[in-house]
Amino acid sequence: MFNNTYKYKPAGDKIVLTVRHNSSEASAKTIITNSADISITELPRIFYKFYHLSSVDIWNQGSFRLGLSIVQKLTGQLQGNI
Repeated sequence: MFNNTYKYKPAGDKIVLTVRHNSSEASAKTIITNSADISITELPRIFYKFYHLSSVDIWNQGSFRLGLSIVQKLTGQLQGNI
C-alpha cells in the first residue's frame, strides 16, 4: 500500500507513515497519510478489482488496478482491517 501511496501522490507531496503498537491488545496500527484527493462518492470503490478513479489517466498508470484489492484481502486474512 505504501508503494501505491508513493506512486500516485502529487509531485512534491509528503507522505506520513505512523505506526502505533498497543501491547495490551496485542495489536499494531499503521497509518499512511498524504494529500491525495478522492471524492466521497468514489471512496467506497477504491478496493474493487480493476477500479480506477475517474480523475486518473488509466493509460498513463501502467497497472491493472489490483493492488488495493489484494492489500484488502491480505489484511483480512491477517485478521486486520483497512
